[in-house]
Amino acid sequence: MRNAHFLLQLGDSISDQVPQIEILSRCVIVSFHSGLLKVMYVWVVRARWLLIGAILFVLSFSVWFLLPRNSEQEAFSLLTPAEMAELDNQPKITESLDRGLTVTQSDGPFVNFNSPKKDIVQSPVNIDVDISPRGDTAVDLSSIRIDYRMGPAWINVTKRIMKHASVEGSRLLARSAELPVGRHTMRLSIQDEDKRRTRVTVSFVVQ
Repeated sequence: MRNAHFLLQLGDSISDQVPQIEILSRCVIVSFHSGLLKVMYVWVVRARWLLIGAILFVLSFSVWFLLPRNSEQEAFSLLTPAEMAELDNQPKITESLDRGLTVTQSDGPFVNFNSPKKDIVQSPVNIDVDISPRGDTAVDLSSIRIDYRMGPAWINVTKRIMKHASVEGSRLLARSAELPVGRHTMRLSIQDEDKRRTRVTVSFVVQ
């Protein structure tokens, strides 16, 4: 009888604890689900930003790939239509000649034409010049002037060239200047901060 009575009391005690056990179980399940949802939310956010980053990287690479490289820079016309028409009325010289490079004044900076380098070139032409100081006196790049010979006259084409040129250190580079077939002569003048000037003339033929 005592054992039966003990078992009845134990059963009643367990029955009393069942609601609390159910509540505790539900809390544990809800807490687990909440934690799982938080983890899933964090990974979804991270995945979204990773996806956005990947898209931006692909777009940036595509834009970079499609941009013209320096060697493929868009050509520009060095002469105006009126100047081109005037050239058409002049005799064409297309045979080979020794590239004319004349230094008419050399008190200022050193000037070296890297391009046009040959006596005969193809259009468009790269204008590539190295300018270095003479002694310790700095070069005054703002004093640079480039003229193009049109018959007996000289035409100032400095702005046309500088608009498409890059200056890196002592190097001036303007790529892809379009010129018609024939002989061309250009003159570059520049001075240093002591007002000492150098003037160089270069001639070449475009075929």
